[in-house]
Amino acid sequence: VCGLGGTTLSLGGMSEGTSRAGPAVASVLLNTAPFFVAIMARLTLRERITLLRAAGLVVGFVGVVLIVLGGGGDIASGSDLAIGAGLTLLGAIGYGGASLIVRSMHLKGIEHELYGFTAAQFLCGAAFLLPYALLSGDLGATEWGSARLWLDIAFLALGAQLLAYVTFYAAVQRWASARVFVWAFLPPVVANVIEVLRGNVPPALTLVGMAVVLVAIAIVNLPQASSPDDEEPAPDRSVHRNTAAS
Repeated sequence: VCGLGGTTLSLGGMSEGTSRAGPAVASVLLNTAPFFVAIMARLTLRERITLLRAAGLVVGFVGVVLIVLGGGGDIASGSDLAIGAGLTLLGAIGYGGASLIVRSMHLKGIEHELYGFTAAQFLCGAAFLLPYALLSGDLGATEWGSARLWLDIAFLALGAQLLAYVTFYAAVQRWASARVFVWAFLPPVVANVIEVLRGNVPPALTLVGMAVVLVAIAIVNLPQASSPDDEEPAPDRSVHRNTAAS
């Protein structure tokens, strides 16, 4: 299930959503994930969220919107926009749900090794992605012998996927979901910081949005915004013990 949500729906939704709705719309909708997570965590894990933390999530989302508006970007229209928006939201729900499953496993005391679990998720997600790859594109058009292609794939696989998922899953086992997912607003900020270092200063509205996102992360992590779920609970080992007894 984590492979289907965190890999297949997440990557497929982002890819198709961006190509159909445009990068601006996809960037905004993808960052609705913290809100879906907050709702799902409340319904499934009974996690509580304080008003201050909820306000921080809203402020963070506003910051992302400002970053996107400052950067412009193509926006589709008509049926492509609707389909792209739906697929992007599906991707946001998918990777948010996968993270909640990992947190639920931790709270229930279901023992697992994080690297092996993440590798298994990727393998399962890739199995679901294969039909999509065969039906959606022209595999023959790719220069599979290109060394640059495989360097890019290695960077994306090790950095944007393996490192990102493992560290994110490690965090979601230790902190309440809402506290972890506010950091998901940070990638647009990092991307623009990289552009600044390359000499490309973004518009003023984008800079304001970056500052707003950082303020939101600070708000959510304030001691006053904490809830009883912030303290790492002792995992419930009864599930594991009952399984072993059986």
